[in-house]
This record gives sequence, structure tokens and C-alpha cells, in this order.
Amino acid sequence: MGRTAAVFRGLLTVVTLVCVVVVVVSAALFYFAGRMPLDAPLARMYRAETDITALVNALEQYRDRTGALPPRGVEGLALATQAVSTEMSYFAEGAPPDPWGRPYVYVPAGAYDAPESGALRDGEGGYCAPDGYQVYCLGADGLTGAFGDPERRDDITSWEPERPWREAYRALHADYRRSGAPSTEE
Repeated sequence: MGRTAAVFRGLLTVVTLVCVVVVVVSAALFYFAGRMPLDAPLARMYRAETDITALVNALEQYRDRTGALPPRGVEGLALATQAVSTEMSYFAEGAPPDPWGRPYVYVPAGAYDAPESGALRDGEGGYCAPDGYQVYCLGADGLTGAFGDPERRDDITSWEPERPWREAYRALHADYRRSGAPSTEE
């Protein structure tokens, strides 16, 4: 019995320490995130990532309710956000603009081949997210291109879990700070 109690106390101590570390790290992240200027490149990137996640959730809920995705474009995002907002204030005023003031791009797979659909292609010439839909923003430069083009390096997308754009925003943020912008580590 004594050995079991000692093991239990040891596990309890480890769990307590892990919880304390998580709380301290979370508090530090909230502190520094609150001090980052809203126009800082990293702040805009995080805002776009959050918006895209929320828009994807709205699209998924719309599909669950209706059995189909809404039509492409801003109108489709508006339908999805309005449908979700009937039960809760999700996006009460429709889909927000991206952090640079432009609309998010939304293209369901069925509309990829439509003229000027805005659907992005991968490195092999196929469409990105071939079985679903694309939600993305054009990023800081407002441009997009084919896979590997410099114009696409800052596009923030819904289908790339590795988030390749983060490197571009870290570089933009470093330039921003060198230009005399407020620091997040004062």
C-alpha cells in the first residue's frame, strides 16, 4: 500500500507541475499577444488564420444543415455565416474582410473549373483541396500565383496544416520591427 501511495503522490506532483507550466506559458502568450500592435504582420496573420478557421466551421455547419456547400465567393460565405448566426452571434454581419480589408476567397470543389474561380493549384497542376473547398486570403501583398510563385508565399489557406506562410510573416514582422514599429518584448 505504501508503494502505491508514493507512486500516486509522484504522479500527482508531475501532473500539478505540468498544469502550472501550461498556465504560465498561456499567460505569457496572452500577455505578449495583447501587446502586439493590430497592424503588425504577425497579428494580421493570426487574425486571418482565426477567421479562416471560423469560416471553415461555418461552411461545415452549413453543409451539415443543408446537405450541400453554398455557392462560391463572398455570397457563399455570407450564406454560411448567416445560417450559423441564426442560432448564435457567429458573424452577425456576415463574413469579415481579411486583415488587409479584402474579401476572403471561397471556392467549392465543384466550381474549381469555373472561369476566374480563384481556385489555387498545387505543384503538380491539380487543384489544392481537390475533394472539398478552398478558403484563403491573398495575404499582405494582395497577390496570388501558381504553386511556388513568390506571390503565393504569403497566402493564408484552410487546407495546409503545415502553415508554410508563417515563415514569410516572421520575415515581414522582423522588417516591421526594424522600421521602428513597437516591440512585443519591451
